Amino acid sequence: MANRSPFRAARTTRAAWWERAFIAPYWVNFHAEHHLFMHVPCWKLPALHRAVRARPQGERMEVAPGYLAVLREASAR
Repeated sequence: MANRSPFRAARTTRAAWWERAFIAPYWVNFHAEHHLFMHVPCWKLPALHRAVRARPQGERMEVAPGYLAVLREASAR
């Protein structure tokens, strides 16, 4: 059965400045937060990320250390 946890349905990626500039503009790297709270404007997603991670439920979020790690995981499947 597929994992149905809303905290694991999408991933947040810790992106370096150049990844944010070329791969994930407009805070796209905060993908999990966007799916949990779609009404939040994109520029507020970093603060939302901090707020969610500060709660016990935030520990269940899937957070990748960068896009290279995401590519490694995707190519390993």
